[in-house]
Amino acid sequence: MKIGRNVFLGMVCGVLLISACEGETFVRQERSKLLLNTDLVDFGPAAVGGNLKRTITFTTHGIEAVEVTAMSLEPTDAHFSTAEASVTVPGNSDRKVDVFFSPTHAGAHEGILRVESDAINADDLTLQLKGVAYEELICGACDSPPAATCITATARLIYNHVGECVDGQCQYEGEIEECEYGCHEPTGMCNGAPIECTENSDCDDGEFCNGAEVCNANNCEPGGDPCTGDLAFCDEQTDTCVACTENIHCSDGFFCNGAEICTGGACGPGTTPCYGTTPICDEETNACSGCSAEDPCSDSCLAECSGNCSCLAAGNNLVSVAYDLPANLDLAELLLAEDRFNHIIGGRVKVVRDDDDNWVGELVAGTLGPKDSFWVSPSAQMLWSMPGVPNFDREYTVTVQVAGLLNDCSQAGETCAGMLCEGENDYTWNCDDQTNWISFPGLARQRVFDTGDEVGAIPPEVQAKLNSIITGGLGTFKQDDGTWIGSLTHFEPMRGYQVATDEDVTFKFNIDMSLPENASASQ
Repeated sequence: MKIGRNVFLGMVCGVLLISACEGETFVRQERSKLLLNTDLVDFGPAAVGGNLKRTITFTTHGIEAVEVTAMSLEPTDAHFSTAEASVTVPGNSDRKVDVFFSPTHAGAHEGILRVESDAINADDLTLQLKGVAYEELICGACDSPPAATCITATARLIYNHVGECVDGQCQYEGEIEECEYGCHEPTGMCNGAPIECTENSDCDDGEFCNGAEVCNANNCEPGGDPCTGDLAFCDEQTDTCVACTENIHCSDGFFCNGAEICTGGACGPGTTPCYGTTPICDEETNACSGCSAEDPCSDSCLAECSGNCSCLAAGNNLVSVAYDLPANLDLAELLLAEDRFNHIIGGRVKVVRDDDDNWVGELVAGTLGPKDSFWVSPSAQMLWSMPGVPNFDREYTVTVQVAGLLNDCSQAGETCAGMLCEGENDYTWNCDDQTNWISFPGLARQRVFDTGDEVGAIPPEVQAKLNSIITGGLGTFKQDDGTWIGSLTHFEPMRGYQVATDEDVTFKFNIDMSLPENASASQ
């Protein structure tokens, strides 16, 4: 059968029209829907100045791509940000975007991320952001460390001592400790594994430093820090609260007081950093220096020493070590390093300078200590100070016969006249075996023996056994009737003394703690 040309063309056009209609129906699909994989991003704890990253995922439902035209934050000063301001999410696909938490100050932070797009649900897309910030490094009192706090429901913030700050404060570094069973807000402690209980003893974990656990409504709750106030540090080995566990806990912040020491959980005074020929301490510059070269022993220089130094005259001075020496310092090295000393002579030490200005004799490390006295002879008047820590509880033993004294006067130019050795440079010392060379540990001028209104440094029971006490140019002697006569009435700080006794005796000086210099050193 023949089909007319016009009829054929009509049929072709009909088919084309149908095809065109079907193609147009495909192109006019609805816009895609845009979804987020979450409606909340909780960053958790972050250090101030830090930058935490989390990743969110956009997903399109539909074949059309979605244009995210803007991502804005409310409030505008929120501590959150996104890596990109706009993105394209292909149809039926995912697109990841990084979100950041960058806190500039401590505390809890929240924000809302609003997403603008051409998606069919463009008005409905928001994301809640949360985070909590803490100071990573803080300065605080050395004797009062920061308390632990719950920073989230499942983590606590603790601060560990890591160094020093200016003005003598301690530096602490924050650390986040995760709590498996949650953090107990009232105490800042991690909860233990759930335990049913009827009384407090059911909850005891056996750790003293965790405090006393409590049974509350048949559930165990952690105990608080048992150590506060002046005894802020916990010693688990001894089950006690102590004033310190390391030296830095004792720091008073003053350079001129030296580094205080923690011993057995208690704080002790520091060792002055300024001694020898530079006894003047400047707290503003944290530096040590000498004083006037023209008049080193002026009243102003001595006042500037704050009682920590003495004036040595040109020539012989019988001196002693005022303090217990630091472990890293040897007195022999300190004395031998001073080029103005001509000789150093003690009961068991004797060194002099030869014609070539070299030391000759016996003074080696460990031969002089805080109980000893010795003669020094500077070539000119000078200020001098000894380093160390006061020790008013120091124990002394004096004996009738003293072993190991240098009493032979055997070096060239030395003669022994009676009980006195005499050297070429006009220095003298006792050459007998009955002289105990001892120091005086007090930091204030104090009576030798008790009087009606003054405390004597020598206890009465010890006084009865001694027969003489001598220092440079002064002495006191016991008569046959037991009374004492002589010009020595007071002990002086940093002065040395030669003691003879009728009986071997061990004793401690009775230091008068009512005297300001002694009282301040014991605090």
